[in-house]
Amino acid sequence: MVHRLPGYRAQDMPLGETLAARTGLPVFVQHDISAWTLAESLFGASHGAQDVIQIVIDETVGAGVISGGQLLHKSGRALVEIGHTQIDPYGKQCYCGNHGCLETVASTGSLLTLAAQRLITQPDSLLHQQPLTLESLCAAARSGDRLACDTIASVGHHVGRMLAMMVNIFNPQHILIGSPLNQAADILFPAVSSTIYQQALPAYSATIQLAPTAFHEPGTLGAAALIKDALYNGFLLVKLLQG
Repeated sequence: MVHRLPGYRAQDMPLGETLAARTGLPVFVQHDISAWTLAESLFGASHGAQDVIQIVIDETVGAGVISGGQLLHKSGRALVEIGHTQIDPYGKQCYCGNHGCLETVASTGSLLTLAAQRLITQPDSLLHQQPLTLESLCAAARSGDRLACDTIASVGHHVGRMLAMMVNIFNPQHILIGSPLNQAADILFPAVSSTIYQQALPAYSATIQLAPTAFHEPGTLGAAALIKDALYNGFLLVKLLQG
């Protein structure tokens, strides 16, 4: 439902129904992270797995869940909203109005802000030699720069704490991470996995496989996954048979 769209005469517009009426075609609408999670399940890194958690760390932090082979919330508008789950009641205020949300400490924007603050007291950091970007931060971490490594590891620990709770709830086979920080996976992934192993139930965490997503820029693959899923569940097949 598009409640408001600046620059257009759109208010409380049901997007899927409106597009279907205009085009005469079946329309499937899904949150981008959920669609990406489904694409990884059908075509990518979690293909064949029945229980999967996929976390995306970018400008925002979000997650998708495959449970029993099915995308959680795929028929509704709900989302696995971890980015605005409070992890520090005394943390800084998030744009959602809450304090100490995961996004305030784990999004790429908050990561760069933290790195810039730490640079003031780290004159020997490689990051002084170039503009501070995600690419330069990950490159410095791969070169062993202490500030870069510590900053990325801190994100991993925060995300790992959230994932530990999700592991106790969903008991997944796979955890996928989709993020530009995967450029420094050798630093990020051990921080995430060590925190999960420390805080999740051992019976659930012992056999989990932590891996990067197969797709870095999923693009149209999420849309293709929605169509393929509609074929699998029979909805689109019935439409095709009906002409």
